[in-house]
Formats: sequence, C-alpha cells, structure tokens
Amino acid sequence: MKIFGFYRDNIKDVDADTKVQTEKITDEDIIRFITAGVLRLTIDATGIAITNLTTGSVLFAGAGGLISQDNANYFWDDVNKRLGIGTASPTSKLTILQSSDDIVGGLSLYETTGTYNGGIFRAAGANGALVLRHAGVDALTIGGGAFFGRIGVGTSTPASLFHIKGTDHTFLHVEAPSGKSAGWKFREGGSDKFYLSLIGSDDTLRIYDYGDTSFPFVVKAGKVGIGTITPTLPLDVKAKSGMSALGGICIKLTNKTGSNTIAGQLVQAGTATDDSFILSGVDETENIGVVLDSGIGDGNEAWLVISGIADVAMKDDTAATRGNWVKASSEAGYGDSTNATPPGGGVPELDEHMREVGNCIENVVAGGGGVHILARCVLHFN
Repeated sequence: MKIFGFYRDNIKDVDADTKVQTEKITDEDIIRFITAGVLRLTIDATGIAITNLTTGSVLFAGAGGLISQDNANYFWDDVNKRLGIGTASPTSKLTILQSSDDIVGGLSLYETTGTYNGGIFRAAGANGALVLRHAGVDALTIGGGAFFGRIGVGTSTPASLFHIKGTDHTFLHVEAPSGKSAGWKFREGGSDKFYLSLIGSDDTLRIYDYGDTSFPFVVKAGKVGIGTITPTLPLDVKAKSGMSALGGICIKLTNKTGSNTIAGQLVQAGTATDDSFILSGVDETENIGVVLDSGIGDGNEAWLVISGIADVAMKDDTAATRGNWVKASSEAGYGDSTNATPPGGGVPELDEHMREVGNCIENVVAGGGGVHILARCVLHFN
C-alpha cells in the first residue's frame, strides 16, 4: 500500500491495535479490518466476510445503524433454502414461530394506506386452530384438537367438517357460467349417491338418485315435480298425478271428448280407449272428475281433478250458492248447484243422488244466457 510515497503492509493507530492490513508474509490478496485487536472484516477474492456473524444470519441495521444479526428470530438455511422467522430451525420454505398465540404473534396484512385489515395466526389451547382474521373478525378457522379437520366460516368452533355461521341472513352461493349447471354431489365410500343441482339448460333445481336418474325431484317455476322434469302442476308426480293450485287431487288421462277441453266440465271414463275420458252425459251418474285446463286437444293427455277442491262449470245461466249440493245437470258436461240439500227417499231420489259432484263453497251469480259460470266446489263423487 502506498502512503506518502512509501509501500507498507498496513495502516494502524498509535498503539497498533486498530488497523487495515494487507498481506502478512506471503502474497495473500486479502485486506483485514481490525479494531481493538479483534478482526472484524476481511475482503478477498471470494468476497466480504464479517467475522462475528454466524452461518444463516439475516443482516439488518440495528441501533445506531450498526449491522446486526438475530438468528433466533431471523434465519436463512442456505443448504435447504429455507427462511425462519422466530426460529433458527425452519422446516419449510417459510417457517414462522409465533411470539404469541394471536394475530400479534402471527402474520399481519395491511392496506396500502397502512391500516391493518387482517392476518393469519395459529390459536392456542386444545383447539390450536389456524385462523384467518379480517377486519378484526375471525373469518375462517381450520380447526385443531377437538375440531381437527373442520373448517369454520364465521365460527371458531365448527360443529361439522364445514360449518358456516352468519350474523344475519346467511346464504351459500354456488355459481356456474350462463347455461351451465351448478350444485352439490353427495358421495359414500368413493361412490356418487345423490346430487342437488341447478340445471342451466332449463333452470330447474333437481335432486337425483344416482341409482335411478329417471325419478328426480324437481323444482321449476314454482312447481314441484317428482319423477318428471317438466311439472305442470304445483305438485306433479311422474306427470300422471298431482295437486292443483286450489288443492285438488289430479290425475292425467287422454282427452277423447272429440274437441278441445273446457275447464270445469264434468267427465266420465272413456269406453273406446284405455286411460281416457269423455264428456259426461245428461244427468250422468258415473262422473269421475272435472277438467282442470282448457284448450287440450282431443287425443292429448289432460289433467282431471278427482278429489279435493275444483272449479266446476255450471249449466247455462244458473248461479252457484255457497253450501248447496252440486250434481250433474240436464246439460251434458255441466253441474247444477240449485239444490240446498241432496234428495232423500225412494229409488228415483237415489238415482239423482248418484249424480252427486260435491258441495259448493262460494257464491257466484249467473252469467246470463249462453254463459257457464265456474264455481268452487269440494268434490265427492258417488
């Protein structure tokens, strides 16, 4: 080293215990920094070494700007490429040993404004849960101890494998792209058993048994179907039986009246075609039901109300009286509610009694000539 024109191997203070030293004897290509007789730093072809540091030290500026280390809390395992925070023995790429069993000892997350908003920590005690906290609330808990393997959303003590707890109306959303299906599958022993699904192609909610997908439970447009995916009644069982909106028990038979159906008309069993119905005759004694819907063409299946409540079409220009007895009338396919009570007595009265349709439960005024009113009745055919 050249100093004031002279070459020497070091620069030192008066008592020679603090110095910058180059080679001692041979050509070492090294520079040593020594203070108070202690080697502090060396620089050679391999790099810079600070003598008092230990392997794995993560350096930081300590008090007074001094380069410092704290292996117990910040440690780098260079062999396995692992970082330890709070531990000098990291077991994964990032190992954090909490200083306390709460968010202070865990991992905190802050907004860009510097406001604390959430974090992750492991709780203490028998639970020992992994907790995700947001806005001061434990939003997600993965349980340990007595709750091991359970996930809690809004609760730190999940009662099942997946437990959601809200503080107000609480919903679980499962959303698929437009036209696609979304739902839940239920399995047992690795095999599919049931699924609850929104079918995107027709907007029905279905419950299927994987062993028999031909018999689903379906909700569509306010109607429930069992064994059918296109229910046409509030309750429709396999498109052959069900419940009407008024509370009538319904079956489906083929219209063989020779024309479109008219709601409220009385019908009897067909004689020429299986599973069919025809229009009831004049003063008919073998009525089986009331047509539910108008406009069903001849040869097509139509709903008939056979029990419960139905709107019955009355014969031309007659009123309906609440509580009156209803029978088949002198006009084919229509009822008559002009009698307050059913007849009693001999054989002729018995024949008339066999025309019974039920009892009227509302008052409806006559509609005038050519008008057949509909009146609500409780059906009980003889």
